[in-house]
Amino acid sequence: MSTSLATLVPNEHEHLEDEIARTKAELEAVSNKLQRLIQLRQLSEATEAATEALDKLASRAAAQKQSHEQIFASIEKLTGRLAEAYREPPEAAK
Repeated sequence: MSTSLATLVPNEHEHLEDEIARTKAELEAVSNKLQRLIQLRQLSEATEAATEALDKLASRAAAQKQSHEQIFASIEKLTGRLAEAYREPPEAAK
């Protein structure tokens, strides 16, 4: 009795082809997921950098606002002094 390998393992070739196709599909899915994770990581890093830049800008804006308020207060004082100076009669003209 002679038994061939094909008789012992029927459709082995088809099974291997199916297994290879499944493995390729799984590898493609893993590769796509890895690419997406890489993109998300890059996006996260870019978002973090943008957040830091915005924080710095907000800090600078707050400092500028305070400086502008101080300048405005000084201008108001000077305007008040000028108005008082023009209201007083000039003593030199008498």
